Amino acid sequence: YNADFDGDQMAVHVPLSTAAQAEARLLMLSANNLLLPADGKPIVAPSHDIVLGLYYLTQSDEHVGGVDEVPAFMSVNDALIAYQHGHFKLQDWVRLPIDREVTSDKELSEAASAPEDLVLTTIGRLIFNEMIRETMADQFEPEDYPLPYFNFVVDRGATSAMISEAYQRGGQHFTAMLADNLKDLGFEYATISGLTIAASDIVIPKDKFAILGAADKEASQIWSKRKKGIITEIEKDIEVTRIWDQATKDLTKAMRSNFDKFNSVYMMAESGARGKIDQVRQLAAMRGLLVGPSGRVLDFPIKANFREGLSVFEYFISTHGGRKGLVDTALKTADSGYLTRRLVDVTLDVSITELDCGTDEFIHIDLSAADSLRKVRKSLLGRTSAEDIIDDSGEVIVGKNEEITNRAVNRIFKLGKPSVTVRSVLTCRTLGGVCAKCYGWDLADGSMAEVGDPVGVVAAQSIGEPGTQLTMRTFHTGGIKGRDITQGLPYVEQLFEVRGVKSSSVLAEADGHVVEVMEMVYDLVTIQSKDGQREKVYEVVHPYNSRLRIHYRSNVAKGDALDLDESVLVEFDGIVTQLFTDTHRTYWRIKVKEEDGMEREYETPRENLAPRVAVGDTVKRGDQ
Repeated sequence: YNADFDGDQMAVHVPLSTAAQAEARLLMLSANNLLLPADGKPIVAPSHDIVLGLYYLTQSDEHVGGVDEVPAFMSVNDALIAYQHGHFKLQDWVRLPIDREVTSDKELSEAASAPEDLVLTTIGRLIFNEMIRETMADQFEPEDYPLPYFNFVVDRGATSAMISEAYQRGGQHFTAMLADNLKDLGFEYATISGLTIAASDIVIPKDKFAILGAADKEASQIWSKRKKGIITEIEKDIEVTRIWDQATKDLTKAMRSNFDKFNSVYMMAESGARGKIDQVRQLAAMRGLLVGPSGRVLDFPIKANFREGLSVFEYFISTHGGRKGLVDTALKTADSGYLTRRLVDVTLDVSITELDCGTDEFIHIDLSAADSLRKVRKSLLGRTSAEDIIDDSGEVIVGKNEEITNRAVNRIFKLGKPSVTVRSVLTCRTLGGVCAKCYGWDLADGSMAEVGDPVGVVAAQSIGEPGTQLTMRTFHTGGIKGRDITQGLPYVEQLFEVRGVKSSSVLAEADGHVVEVMEMVYDLVTIQSKDGQREKVYEVVHPYNSRLRIHYRSNVAKGDALDLDESVLVEFDGIVTQLFTDTHRTYWRIKVKEEDGMEREYETPRENLAPRVAVGDTVKRGDQ
């Protein structure tokens, strides 16, 4: 509850009637709220000490020598008895037969496979997987075990993936038990590890001064060019920022390789238990570039880190970022709440009003770029198929108007289909709401949405909830140079209000090759008939470097062409009374020949910007 003892209050609500108690148990009990309604990811996932304990338990020592030199055991029990007698550490490598499928993929995006030989693993991972096996044995027969043997270092992301996998394969009760047991095991081994932080754990990389010296030398050359007037102020800023950004990256890399694998600060950041490597960088490497009060990146980087201590000047220029973080936290939270309120107001009356609207419209989900099972699952899981999806043998994986389950997603991924057609709320024909088939699953419990579900409010709150985090994020890094997230919330509002975007770009609609890049100009030509009775303004679009056929005060006859392409013809005899180039409408014309041979033309506003592509370049769909 993030409560502290500075006057925080908390109300206690007591459900008195049996109906109220049943409702509270059904809707509020933690075991019934394991997944986020927004995206179906686990809410209940280990963090902090638990993650640190599990990371320490499953981490491994560097193995020296060949695989054959690793001690082999007949069973898990034999290996654990040897550990209990003090012959092995948690991180020592062992080999033994494993009686279930094994996966070493941390994201669990690949299918687990049955081991053919002895499995190379560590004592700690045996203990971790024995806990999972015992949890499964309480509810499943050995041949029905939902989870494989996890043979990797367990960090925060991996625990979240495990809980998600457990829910999809083992159900709600099993997931709740697994989360509890992960908690107990994590706390136990966090205690056994005895991890803490001392000043000596913050190790400054030996290469620091060499990296900073090289960057200083490069930056001073840029300053010298600026003083001589060779480059502009903006070019100087861009170059200096690039130099120090690169120096910071190099230093972070040196710092990471300098840390011992079991250094407590490194383990906390690497496991996801507390902080990120960026914050460790500020402790052990350098603070880097900061953003000044005006929002401009200061070209004076803070070369010191918190372990060494900041000079008075460095401390002073750091204060701006810290102050901005505190002010943002106070002011911007209200903006996020207001956005949520407006979204809820708009979507309040959108709910599931019928089971099937019977639409024959659908949308295509492009899977050509989805290179992992996780990406395919994110796109398809819980949606209703609008076609029969058939595998190579002719068997129907998912029938038309059937929901796409986890098992079906796995088979579709193996099939490698480039696209799948699904039902969507965008094509739903239900009046005054949406239908369950077009909406798909209620992600909070992985079952089909039911009539009466307030899906509009769920959608609005799913968008509004991260908005609070968008505004808070500047607080955590204390004004370190990087995209200031306060841009995040106004940008989201801009998307919903469909305003013109400041930095809009024209994107390629398909893959292909650039065949023409040409700057185009609008000329306005006014022609008056000789008797002065008629006057007409012609718009002539032509390449920037080509000329018109006429000039001011030229005599023209009916049918004469005004441009070299002969695309604009004069309608009557007359004289050119005005010739005007509309500089505001200058644009670049880019022709792209697509893979099917079709040519597509794009127009981009000139606005003193050069195009990002040249003739002969290959472009992918979605490129600027």
